[in-house]
Amino acid sequence: MARKRKGLSITGIALLIVFMVSGCSFLLENDTYTFEDDGWYIKLNIDRPITSKAITVSEYDVTGLAIEVRGPNDKVIQTIDWKAEESSKTYLIPVEQQGEHEIIVTHISNDKGVVVEAKESATFYMQAMVITIIDITPGLIGLINIEAGAGELDSNRILVDASRDGGGWWFPQGVYFSESEPHQGKALADFIRSRGFQVDELPRGETITSALLDSYNNIIRAGDHGNYLESELQAYTNFLDRQGTSLILISEYKRTDEKDELAEMLGISFSGIIYGNITDFAEHFITRGATPFYYNAGSIIVNASDNPSIKILGWVYGRPVMGILEHQNTKIFFIGDINGIEDVPQPLVTNLISWAFE
Repeated sequence: MARKRKGLSITGIALLIVFMVSGCSFLLENDTYTFEDDGWYIKLNIDRPITSKAITVSEYDVTGLAIEVRGPNDKVIQTIDWKAEESSKTYLIPVEQQGEHEIIVTHISNDKGVVVEAKESATFYMQAMVITIIDITPGLIGLINIEAGAGELDSNRILVDASRDGGGWWFPQGVYFSESEPHQGKALADFIRSRGFQVDELPRGETITSALLDSYNNIIRAGDHGNYLESELQAYTNFLDRQGTSLILISEYKRTDEKDELAEMLGISFSGIIYGNITDFAEHFITRGATPFYYNAGSIIVNASDNPSIKILGWVYGRPVMGILEHQNTKIFFIGDINGIEDVPQPLVTNLISWAFE
C-alpha cells in the first residue's frame, strides 16, 4: 500500500474514505439512492471531532474545513464546506475517470473577526474497484494520510502500462483513449479478460507513480516511446522489490540513439530493427507447442551473452528477440516487438498468461 504523510499536531478526526463503486449523483448521508451500472464514486466521510475544542491551530479554534477534490487535468469534481458544529456526514462524489486526483483541504479559523486559513493538499491515484483511504484531522496542518489500494491486492488485476505508447497499442486513438473503442492492443487485452482477469489500460502520456503500481501485482509494459522520469523508474524499482509480482515487458524497434530505459535498468539491451517470423524456440513452459508468428519491425536483444540472468526463448534469423529474465522477486518476460504479440499467437499467449499471471 502507498502511504503519503505530512504533519504537525492536534486532536479531532475527519475521516475520508475514497473508493470506486457503481453509482449516481452527489448525495448526503440520509438520502435514498440507487447505483447505476457504470460510473465511479468517491465516498467521503467527515467525522465530527470528539470535543468542540479539539481542533486548534496554535491558539486558534478551527471552525471548519473547505475541501476541494480535483480530477485529471485539474478539473474540480466537488467542493465541500464542513463546519465544526455539524454532525458527521457522508458524501458520495461522482468520479468520471481513473487517474491522478488531488484533495485540497483548507483549515479555517477566526482571530477576533479576522479569518485565519491554512491550506494543505495531497495527490492520489484512482483505480476502478480499489479502495483508497484518506485520513484528515481538522487543525492538524500538514498531516494527510493516503493509503492507496487498501485491502489485499487482487491477483486477477492487470495493468497495461501504455503510457509510453508510440502508436503500437492505442492506434488509431490519439487524443482521447478508451479501452472499449477499437485499438491495436484491444485483441490482446480482451483475450486476457476472457481468461477472467480485470485489465486496466493506462492512457498514453500518463505519469507512472509508486501509488499507481502499488495497486497491481501484474503489469504489461506496452511500448517504450520516449523517456522516463527518474521517479517513474524508481516506481518500477519499488514494484520489482515486491515478492510475487509479474512483468511482461514489450519493447519496440530502436534507432541508433534510442534505448529502452526500463529494459536497460533491468539489464536487457534492445537495439536495431528486424522483420521476419519467429521460427526457433527454446524449450520452456511459455514456448510449449508454439508455432511461428510474425515479428513486425521489432528490436534485437544484444547483450544476452553478457547477462547470465537472460534466457532467450525465441529467434528471428538466428537473432534473439524474446525471453525471460531471472529475478529474485518478479517473473519477467520480454519481447522486442509489440505488433506480433498483439495478434495473440497461440498457444504462446495462453502459455505466457498462465506462466506470468495464473
